[in-house]
Amino acid sequence: MLSIYALIPIVFLIVLLIGLKKPAFIVAPLTLLITSLLAYFLWKQNVNLMALSALEGVIYGLWPIGIIILGSITLSNLMIESGAVKDIQSLIGTISSDARITVVLVAWGLESFLESIAGFGSGLALPISILTVMGVSPLKAGVVALLANSVPTAYGGVGIGIVALANASGIPLDEIMRFISWQLFIPSLIVPFVITRVIAGSWQKVREVFWVPLFAGLGQAVGMALPFDASLVAILSGAFNIGGGILATNIFYPHLKIKQTVDVKKAIITLTPFLIAIGLILITGPLFPGINQWVSSFKTELFIYPGATKPLVIRWIADAGVLLLLSGFIGALIQGLSLKKIGTTFVKTLVQLQKTIIVLVSILAMSKIMTHSGMIDSLSRGFTQYLGSLYPLFAPVLGTIGVLVTGSVASSGILMGALQAEMGRALDISPAWLVAMNASGSTAGKMLAPHSVAIVMAAIGSSDEEANITSIIFKFLLGYVAVLMIISMLGYLLGI
Repeated sequence: MLSIYALIPIVFLIVLLIGLKKPAFIVAPLTLLITSLLAYFLWKQNVNLMALSALEGVIYGLWPIGIIILGSITLSNLMIESGAVKDIQSLIGTISSDARITVVLVAWGLESFLESIAGFGSGLALPISILTVMGVSPLKAGVVALLANSVPTAYGGVGIGIVALANASGIPLDEIMRFISWQLFIPSLIVPFVITRVIAGSWQKVREVFWVPLFAGLGQAVGMALPFDASLVAILSGAFNIGGGILATNIFYPHLKIKQTVDVKKAIITLTPFLIAIGLILITGPLFPGINQWVSSFKTELFIYPGATKPLVIRWIADAGVLLLLSGFIGALIQGLSLKKIGTTFVKTLVQLQKTIIVLVSILAMSKIMTHSGMIDSLSRGFTQYLGSLYPLFAPVLGTIGVLVTGSVASSGILMGALQAEMGRALDISPAWLVAMNASGSTAGKMLAPHSVAIVMAAIGSSDEEANITSIIFKFLLGYVAVLMIISMLGYLLGI
């Protein structure tokens, strides 16, 4: 019975946000209150422990997630102020002038690449800025950005989520990666077509540029199937994604290109913040262990909740948000913005993110209370108790719920990974298949993860479209999860 009660906060959140279309900055604190009352009365959570759980969530919401949102939105706003976003539009125009093609390259390709490097939704803001400058409505820009924030997030943050899942479940990383490439092959092909459909307005117009979303989707799928380590697969899948779209455009649709000469020097200056960000994140990341170890030493470790096995770590340099902020500031100076203008833009961004931060800290405080009080454990065990041999059908749902609650593929893996592996052993199903399905299901949840929606709302500069965007994405999320459920069950029936 407790498993049913544990669903109340999630259902409340979904109904008010999507069904009643209430603003998230009001719904999130209310959901936190309801979660706290349930934890106190039904799970007998101590008030002091509950407060510490909430504090842990608040700090985690501010750092690393909050700082990543601040960094990505600040970088995006500075590029708008410097005029770089318009210049990027011109550069993209040298590849194609057709909005159906550019949305694949920007929303599906560029966002995938940015997400593969930094993770935590860091790739959402810049593509939205580019699309809106190109004339795409804020609603459509927000929708396609969230749709694209799906398949590639399996390897977000140079594969940190997959690594965390392997550590939590005890399943070898290479087995999990192999199954993920199978499970996400079809979604990799479907999502770019759906994105194109949002912009094109009809499937007939999508068919006119058929090869671009197909090649871009295949690029993502092939990249994820490469037999390399997770960090390299993350970067290569994003690169293959963009490369596939560009290749298809040049082969099949050269007539949709604008014939113009690219000023290489101007292009480099235009992309400077972006290039600096990629360089800093790569150099300080796992690909360069020596540098990564040094910059990672600048950190603060906090044991907030009693009995926590791992501290909450604040990394002062080796953090994507800090590096994005630094890249934005340096890039803006190179592009000619004054220190005063940079400072003014930064302050405006802080003001712009007020409601976003309220949502973030409320949802993450809620997730920590649910985790530490035992609500998540009750929810998970309820699934296993009532589903039995049908469990594989719902394995991806656990991953989706994990991300909807925690906002992170890595956190969902840590939360659900061991359970998925144990259920596989108990039901004589491949544990690796179910654990991989947790990651695949998590990619669905990323489309409506609280901080993903918060970044999008901040990026479009308005909360007026929030209800419409979340409603559209929720419908697609249900279809996405349904596809994964079928794939999961087929794997079980085929004896994988």
